[in-house]
Amino acid sequence: MLHNIEFLSLIDSYGYLAIFIGSIFEGETIVFLGGLLAHQGNFYFPLVVILAFLGAIIGDILWFLLGRYQGTRMISHFKWIREKTEKSLVYVENNSRNLSFTMRFVYGLKSIIPFILGTTKMSIKTFLFFNMIGAFLWTVLVTSFGFLFGGVIESIFGHLRQHQIIFVIIVVFVFILLNLLFKFVENIIKKIINSFK
Repeated sequence: MLHNIEFLSLIDSYGYLAIFIGSIFEGETIVFLGGLLAHQGNFYFPLVVILAFLGAIIGDILWFLLGRYQGTRMISHFKWIREKTEKSLVYVENNSRNLSFTMRFVYGLKSIIPFILGTTKMSIKTFLFFNMIGAFLWTVLVTSFGFLFGGVIESIFGHLRQHQIIFVIIVVFVFILLNLLFKFVENIIKKIINSFK
């Protein structure tokens, strides 16, 4: 719960910079809250989408490049990483385009997938092409969901600033539900991937 309150305070204090940097490192929470605060009139919605998209792409490129230039060494150096990646590398190599497009929608693996893709033969141009399409779709969806959620909450409670504690509780509840949903989807995807091994 404190995690989400801190993000809200961070975005409120640092504005667009927090959305941009937060989307490089974190993801859903920052982008969702950026959309929600855009509904309140604190931010310009298209600029939130653009900055979150750019941050998402930069973060993915950094992970991809880390995988490209240090991935093999890191994988071979750490036994636990090597054991976890050896079996999945064949699947990743064969499905690299699909993964670079869908990785933002796989909760908890957004950083790992571009890192592993960087260790494959996939070109950075191909990665960027598919990743940009997926990141744009993801950014628009998550930001829009935050914006629409702000509208629902505002229609129920009036202007959100007057009911901040209720707002924070509802946001935390929604994030708990979203986390459970993402983990459920992640488990389904893992089962599908394991069926190919």
